[in-house]
Amino acid sequence: MTRFWQRSQSFCICARVAIGQTEAGRYLRVIYVPELGGAFVITAYELRGKPLIAYRRRRRRKGKR
Repeated sequence: MTRFWQRSQSFCICARVAIGQTEAGRYLRVIYVPELGGAFVITAYELRGKPLIAYRRRRRRKGKR
């Protein structure tokens, strides 16, 4: 998970990134801000090409530990 900080006049917004596979088999990257009782989704998009290959490689490496 990656965190992005954006400073405004009186508060900080902590946006987080989640990557995972849907039930249909697609890989998505979702950028969201946690809220009480849920999350506010900023954007979401399908992983393709090099980002998808890098994600799969990271997942394989985590499994060997």
